[in-house]
Amino acid sequence: MCTRDNLRVCLLGLNTLIMVRDSRAKFVKSFVASLCAQVSAIALVMMAFVLWFNDSFNTAYGSVVAGWGTGLFLAALILAAVGCTSFYGAAKHNKCMLLTSSGLACLVILIQVVVAKHMEGFVQPAFPDALVDACVEVRRASATCG
Repeated sequence: MCTRDNLRVCLLGLNTLIMVRDSRAKFVKSFVASLCAQVSAIALVMMAFVLWFNDSFNTAYGSVVAGWGTGLFLAALILAAVGCTSFYGAAKHNKCMLLTSSGLACLVILIQVVVAKHMEGFVQPAFPDALVDACVEVRRASATCG
């Protein structure tokens, strides 16, 4: 149940976990951070494989789709490095490694933004909606008249 007392106990437990300074708690926190990065890297690899091996995408957009997949695969490799450096930095309180993992995470975000912008440029229609609607109306009118 989601009662006030249960929520208070849960928040106190989380607060205790955050405040504990023993090696097990540090290991658990750093392991969870690393695990999230590794799972995200696996998801990016799967998206890269979809872009590489999907014949529909390759037929529709050409060979540029392989480049998008390569970009996502590169982002996944860097994100795996983010997981490793953040795990080490959090476990050992190494500020340089934590700064390095933050910089690599920013690089991953930049790669994803660039890939998304390129994809958006390709999948946007070449004609405005008003022109397409007008063409559809003319086509419907000619189909009913003839």
